[in-house]
Amino acid sequence: MINNNNSRTKLALASTTRMLDQRVIDTAGLTRQALVDEVGDWSFENIVLASVVPEKAGLIREAFSGVCPLLEISHRVKLGITVDFPDPSSIGADRLANAAAVVAIHDAAPAIVVDFGTAV
Repeated sequence: MINNNNSRTKLALASTTRMLDQRVIDTAGLTRQALVDEVGDWSFENIVLASVVPEKAGLIREAFSGVCPLLEISHRVKLGITVDFPDPSSIGADRLANAAAVVAIHDAAPAIVVDFGTAV
């Protein structure tokens, strides 16, 4: 999982049951080489990308192009939740991922998820 936010890009290696490793890159310094350096020793089969930084999302897509399937979170992806919002495209991928996760992991809805990011 790659959570690409304004200040930091968080990388998580996980199995279907647990978190195996995690790394962080300052988003301002995010480059193709920085990604390779951070995940070069990981073995993975899929990538899930939640990005609120479009130019860095493009860089991440390019860096992993042809490596393995990449799913980019957006309101267009079937997440197991209903998005009832006037302009779903304005909801950050990080928020969508949090909402989908609380339903998938805890089978809880409605629920409150607190995620303190750069804006806070």
